[in-house]
Amino acid sequence: MNNEVKVVLNENKVKMMTKMAIYEKNEGRKMLRTAKYFKGDFIAFGILKTLITTTFAFMIVAIMYVLCNAEDLLRILIQWTILHLAGEWQYTI
Repeated sequence: MNNEVKVVLNENKVKMMTKMAIYEKNEGRKMLRTAKYFKGDFIAFGILKTLITTTFAFMIVAIMYVLCNAEDLLRILIQWTILHLAGEWQYTI
């Protein structure tokens, strides 16, 4: 009877080790990447990624705004140029 208990325990250990090996193979790589950082380093890296992503998102929104309002911006620029040139002509006459 004592041998049967040892055999069952060994089978359980083998099953547990097999499950651990499968876990390490699939999800363990992600865990190893995060385990090598200290908590502060991991948080700082996350903040840096967020800052860079937010900057790019702002740039995309700003470019979209300029492109959507390009007609109005060009109209203002042309009016300013015409007024500026008219002012120069007025002084030369």
